[in-house]
Amino acid sequence: MKVIDIWINCPDRATAEAISRKLLNEHIVACANILQDISSAYHWQGEIEAATETPLLVKTRDALFDAVCQTVTAMHPYDVPGITAVALEFVNEDYRNWVYAETESGDADKFTS
Repeated sequence: MKVIDIWINCPDRATAEAISRKLLNEHIVACANILQDISSAYHWQGEIEAATETPLLVKTRDALFDAVCQTVTAMHPYDVPGITAVALEFVNEDYRNWVYAETESGDADKFTS
């Protein structure tokens, strides 16, 4: 099992806070970082769009990625929220153990169909 970082861009801080609180309450992430706003540019429906977004970075086990995706998708106002993860190859043992312990009750099975 690996620890992963998941990046989720949100339209504003309130959305990032609501999503992070839900993920923490469900014990499917151990930690959430709400970062400073960023300027984003992207293709959407044939146009180039620009927006200010609030990045949300969460830490969890790789087995809970789908659970995070399902929870975020249900709450996120975007039609297609970007939810991307990176497996962390090097994680100190104490931190890894803490992430596992905090997400132990985050039942990945209840989120799969």
